[in-house]
Amino acid sequence: MTFDTKMRKQKTQDERQLQNSICSYLFLNKVFFYENYNGGLMNSQGQFKTFGKWRIKGLADLTVINHGQVIFLEVKTPIGSQSKNQKEFEKWCKECGAFYYIVRSIEDITLLLKKGILK
Repeated sequence: MTFDTKMRKQKTQDERQLQNSICSYLFLNKVFFYENYNGGLMNSQGQFKTFGKWRIKGLADLTVINHGQVIFLEVKTPIGSQSKNQKEFEKWCKECGAFYYIVRSIEDITLLLKKGILK
């Protein structure tokens, strides 16, 4: 395994841990949300297969529904950055009138709660 591969794996694990913490925090604050599983799996031949032909590339990690408004939350570590597909999805959300936030910590979620964006 190369150093670059190890770093990408660590980043993914860190984002996953952060996402789990954010989900627990949202649940404890009675926020209606769900996780978006938009990836895929390796098949027995070692090929990466996506979950379906209708999946949305770049879909945010979490979806919140708050008083009829859809809010997408993309979880990133403090040094994480969006992929091209994630940037396109963010643009599409904003064009459609949905809200989209990149969250990097529990403090970001706390701020959204204080501002009344999440309830």
